[in-house]
Formats: sequence, C-alpha cells, structure tokens
Amino acid sequence: MEIAGNSYSILNIGDKYFGVEIFGVREIIQLPKFTKVPNTHKSIIGVFNLRGEIYSIIDLRVLIEMPANPVNNKNLVVLLRYESLNFGVIVDKVVDIVDIDPADLQQPDRDIPVSYKKFVSKYYKHDKLGNIYILNIAALSSAEEIAGYRYR
Repeated sequence: MEIAGNSYSILNIGDKYFGVEIFGVREIIQLPKFTKVPNTHKSIIGVFNLRGEIYSIIDLRVLIEMPANPVNNKNLVVLLRYESLNFGVIVDKVVDIVDIDPADLQQPDRDIPVSYKKFVSKYYKHDKLGNIYILNIAALSSAEEIAGYRYR
C-alpha cells in the first residue's frame, strides 16, 4: 500500500473513531506490562520501556470525557512521537489507514462534543464510520493533565 501525505491511521476508542496522521505513528503494539506512576493524572495509565525508550501510556477516554472502560489485554497501544516526545494512546482497535483529501476535513463545530475540541483539530465525515475526529498530536502531547509526566 502506498502511503500518501494525507494518510491517517483510524483508531477505534469506544464507539468513536479518531484519526492520527500516519507519520506521527511509530508503532502499534499489544498492551505491554507497565508500571503505574503514583500522583499522576488519572489519564496516565503508566509507563513502560520499549527497546530502551520510556513511554507514557495515555487513556484518551479520560482526557476527552468519554465513558470509562477498564484497560485489558485486548487493548492496543498506538505509539506516537511528537518532536522528541514518545507516548502511547490506548485504543480498542486500529481500523484502517485512510487517505483523506484536505478539502474534505472540516473545522470542529458545535456538533462536536466540547471536551473533544482541545485535542481534535478537524473531523471527517466517513460514509461507513461516521465522524472521524482528527487528533491534534501537538495539543495532546502538551496537555496540562499530562505535561509534567512525559518522558523525553
């Protein structure tokens, strides 16, 4: 499959779909053994070491106020990199890689939950999946809830 400059990895979290620019995705792994970190925001599941690099694992559900779902061994972790930061996001599954024409991306409007707007830059109306919310990785990586607990 040839990957174009406007390709997004489509992630399923609960009953919603999120897109991440494919070039921000480093790897997709099964939920690893991780260490919980005391006194962190509840969105930080823990940290783990992968090939000598430390990753924080973030539960996006908590950050965007979705219904909580216990983390289990069926979850995947999408490893993201923004500048020099490495972190992972818990997902239920990775659906596909989709090319989206930039002209088809829409600005968040009042139909998007307010809690999403901080971390969603645009959205796309998919014929089968409905709205795909495009995550703003820069905003996610600098979220005040997790900013003090990232590893470089």
